[in-house]
Amino acid sequence: MWMEQIVKGKAELTAEFNLTFSAIPDFKLQWPSYFIGGNMASFEWIMTGTHQGDFPDLPATGKPIFQRGSAIVEMRGNKIARHTNYMDGFTFLQKLGALEAPIQTPRSSNL
Repeated sequence: MWMEQIVKGKAELTAEFNLTFSAIPDFKLQWPSYFIGGNMASFEWIMTGTHQGDFPDLPATGKPIFQRGSAIVEMRGNKIARHTNYMDGFTFLQKLGALEAPIQTPRSSNL
């Protein structure tokens, strides 16, 4: 799935950004909190926009996007050596209508 890929180098990163901006032309990213220490950084992010274009295996839905996540970044000199994003991809796809909501099982009151 496109959300679980490893991107290496400028060309792949550029392609990833182009894919994102073609699928979400009004894409916005906010960083409400962050921490920087030495060559490492961590931050919370909030992504918003409207899913107006296709992602691989996910046609445009026209639905609004509001997604929270976090990232860890490792720097070497002035370059990013590693950048890992963490987000709830299941809920993201659910909100876009690509996945059905899980069936809720009633909890037993005899616990």
